Amino acid sequence: MGNINLDDVQPGMVLAGDVKNINGQLLMPSGIKLAERHITMLKAWGTTEVDVAGVSREEVAAKTVEQLDPAMVAKIEVEMGEIFKHTDRTHPLMNELFRLCVLRKAQKAGNAPAATPPPAPASTSAQP
Repeated sequence: MGNINLDDVQPGMVLAGDVKNINGQLLMPSGIKLAERHITMLKAWGTTEVDVAGVSREEVAAKTVEQLDPAMVAKIEVEMGEIFKHTDRTHPLMNELFRLCVLRKAQKAGNAPAATPPPAPASTSAQP
């Protein structure tokens, strides 16, 4: 199916491929139904992506984009277009980099806490 970012892996997903470290040592075999503890261990080992059965990178990206405000994404695409104006966006690498930059900025903007008024000061006077 293709590797997906470990941040998008959910408990209950099943590994479609072995997870190995940079030296080729087996960390987790394929077929494991992932629990939260497995995901925590993978993060501790520095794993960034895993191959999960039935899930593709494109499906994860589409699901993420669906959760974002389309008007905000369009605005960010224009902003990023200015930054990427001297690149060949028909090249697959540059196109993917552009897509990831837009997605990252949109996620950060979407996750920014809304402005809230400061809390009212607590009353220190005693009630009679």
